[in-house]
Amino acid sequence: MKLLKQMHCMSLVLGSIFLSSCLNDDEPEGFYSTLGTVTEVGTNLTFESDSYGLLKPTNPNWFIVEKADSVGQRVLAGVQFYEGEKRNNESTPASVQIVELYKVLTKNVDDIRNGEEDIYGDDPVHIAVASVTKEHLNIQFTLASSTSGKPHRISLVLTEESVPDENGILPVEFRHNAEGDLPDWDTRGWGIASYTLASIDEKYPDTEIKGFKILYYDESGSHAQCIVKRQAMDRMIIKPLTVSSVMHSLKIIQ
Repeated sequence: MKLLKQMHCMSLVLGSIFLSSCLNDDEPEGFYSTLGTVTEVGTNLTFESDSYGLLKPTNPNWFIVEKADSVGQRVLAGVQFYEGEKRNNESTPASVQIVELYKVLTKNVDDIRNGEEDIYGDDPVHIAVASVTKEHLNIQFTLASSTSGKPHRISLVLTEESVPDENGILPVEFRHNAEGDLPDWDTRGWGIASYTLASIDEKYPDTEIKGFKILYYDESGSHAQCIVKRQAMDRMIIKPLTVSSVMHSLKIIQ
């Protein structure tokens, strides 16, 4: 049996999280990064930041260009606040300028417990950090880059082993299907996926899910796991990053 590696992932709560692969010290003062969810589209496009409350971009065309202008879509945004704007306001959005924007893979959980076809693969992937925020389980990951340009599939899957333990921790599998693409480990791809908590909770109507044990195959092909707890959370603060600096991203099958 292959060695089981365990990593207790940081939970992005109560303070700052250092996304080392994303940082750029050359960014201007007042530049902030945040994960968020689009709550309104059109001329009043607004998104709810995991860190800073409701935000209203003064340059919303970023969302259109990145095809992230749909309600419920998750994004990783680099923003600058205008002088005097109040952050963490629950009712009135703060005006911000978008500096950079990345469309986050936003999905429901997949369920193969009832004999559905397993198309999700078991190719290597590395979880850098995971967090549970208001409505999502977020996973930042890296993997070998594509050699052919083929889209890869990234999924969170419920299996027959997905039974909550006595502490309410639910085992789930984080799956990567390279679709036959040959890995290029000299160049790594990077991404973030956000999975809706509602799509998980509805599968367990009589159980309170208090956290997740995320199982996956790491870069060596060994079993690995990452445990992240679901809890009452303060707003998540992420240090400045440059979205473009980490965008050696793979095409992902939704």
